[in-house]
Amino acid sequence: MSDVYQVSYTGDILGHRRCPRAWLYERHVGLRPYEQVQAMEGNLAHFAMEWLTKHYRKHGTYPKATQLEQEMLKRFSVLRSRGIRSEFAKKAEVVARVVEVVYPQSVSFPKGAAPVIVETGAIDPIVAKCISCALHTEYEIKHVRALPAGHKFSGKKQVLLRGILDLVIQQEDSMEFSRVYEITDPINLTGSVAEKSIKSVSGDIEIWDYKASKPDTPYIHDYVRQLLTYAALYHRNNPEEPLPARCVLAFLRRPKKGTLQDHLIAIPVTQELLDHAESWTMGQITGIGDSISDFIASPAAAKVGTGGCGTVDKELAKQCTACGQRFDCDPYAKGHVGDCDRSRIDKN
Repeated sequence: MSDVYQVSYTGDILGHRRCPRAWLYERHVGLRPYEQVQAMEGNLAHFAMEWLTKHYRKHGTYPKATQLEQEMLKRFSVLRSRGIRSEFAKKAEVVARVVEVVYPQSVSFPKGAAPVIVETGAIDPIVAKCISCALHTEYEIKHVRALPAGHKFSGKKQVLLRGILDLVIQQEDSMEFSRVYEITDPINLTGSVAEKSIKSVSGDIEIWDYKASKPDTPYIHDYVRQLLTYAALYHRNNPEEPLPARCVLAFLRRPKKGTLQDHLIAIPVTQELLDHAESWTMGQITGIGDSISDFIASPAAAKVGTGGCGTVDKELAKQCTACGQRFDCDPYAKGHVGDCDRSRIDKN
């Protein structure tokens, strides 16, 4: 039996923070959701960026919007077969939204008709930059550390932290960011987004993460911590490279006004922040061990809601619709009576 406990940053740390009870039933007990609601567009966006990068490396050119559309349609079918859903939108609409991020002038949405995608239209300059400057895409991070004294992972001595880093860029010239996440509490890595301009210079190493949501997400603080942790582990694995100059959250949801560049949030990097990010992450891993230990002692005592606070907010409720335990979750039932008629589960 291995003495290493494996932890995924997205599936375990972020999942546990959003709702310890749902995480315990899914990841620890094995009662997984019958479908993954709201995951389709994010999967397609990540796949699109990876496919575009590979195409550029192989051919030295950008594909047509219609070529990307065909790849997205095939990928949609694969994901659908795996139980991943699309927020109840039609295939053509979901695919068109992703293609529009890359080729904003190639996609139109006629009222009352299916989306139209044409070959003409330039690639978005931000997407082009990501593709042409990519050092790594879908870079897997693995890092083993000793578990702290007093941990509650029975029989385990070490933890293996795993994650997928979407993109590592080495800037060829310069790039300007108009939104910056300014950290005011370096220990907990919290702060706020400021309208502030910073510029990259040639040779800067940047760690990028794609998000299919909007920049006003309530989870932005956790995304910042995740990305800084990835930057810390990437630097550990590549000590010959300079310290990453910044991390960048790229929210791949086309703005109604403005450009995709308005959906980029830069996070300045220092070694101190990377050290704090690793410490914060290890604290979350210890918290997972505590939750497992408490759950084994009394499953009914599992904490519910965002961060185990006992309440289900609006954002979390969207994910609760795929949680098989919501019918027995008091905080969710109180706010969603129609979805939790315990006398008629067949209706829900």
